[in-house]
Amino acid sequence: MQTTKNETVLANNIFTNHKKNKMKKIFMTVMMFALAGIGAVEAQNNFSLHLGVALPTSDYADATADYSNGVLRYGLMDNTKKGGAGTGFTAGMQYKIGINSVKGLGVIVSADVFFNSVNSDVRDFFDEWIDDNESSNYEVDFTLPYYLHIPVMVGLNYTYDIKDNIALFGEGALGANVRILTGLEYYQATATQEMIQTVSYDVATSFAFRIGCGLCLNKKYTIGINYYNHGTAKVTGEWTSEINGVTQPGHNKLKGGKIAANNVAIRFGINF
Repeated sequence: MQTTKNETVLANNIFTNHKKNKMKKIFMTVMMFALAGIGAVEAQNNFSLHLGVALPTSDYADATADYSNGVLRYGLMDNTKKGGAGTGFTAGMQYKIGINSVKGLGVIVSADVFFNSVNSDVRDFFDEWIDDNESSNYEVDFTLPYYLHIPVMVGLNYTYDIKDNIALFGEGALGANVRILTGLEYYQATATQEMIQTVSYDVATSFAFRIGCGLCLNKKYTIGINYYNHGTAKVTGEWTSEINGVTQPGHNKLKGGKIAANNVAIRFGINF
């Protein structure tokens, strides 16, 4: 039995209308939840700024240097998972939208910046390399990369008043992290030649989350500690060379390690 053209058109119209009705129902449901959420929002919200120290943990803070054999296990140069990150700092902002139905509970939206330089193992390895190879007619130097993480997250904060001027808070959030690595530069110079080799790293994004707690004083100042998981991302980039100011043809791809970045942030904040 063959299907006529009219029957096919009719079937397509029924299917299309069914999809439209289904999408309309989903849209109306989402709108109802959104309106319900708006109705639950309290008028008293707050905006805060934070500043503090960033302490890298686990493999992110590790690197293995073998000075006698000239070997450095460091994920920005080879395929190890060791990040070689050092102590850094963080700054950020957060907006809390209070929920009327639960006192102290609110939705938070935050954006932060984390800066981590290299740790002492990486720095000492390259300092020793320079000392062993530099001479009166041969100059060598390195510009080492640093990490820049920018996590943007949404989550919940709960604040419990102990007294009028003292409160405890706990919070958690998840979102996305952007990792930016500054370039690695290797400089060599003799009496007749100057060569600069540079690694330009690719920007990477990953899933991220954080959890934390702290103390709020006079509803104005906060002291908190947060664990940030910036996510895991492969290090990739490109080597380029320049000799006596002339860029050399050809580029070599760099494939580094898959680095999981984590920071413990100890921060001071101000609520507005």
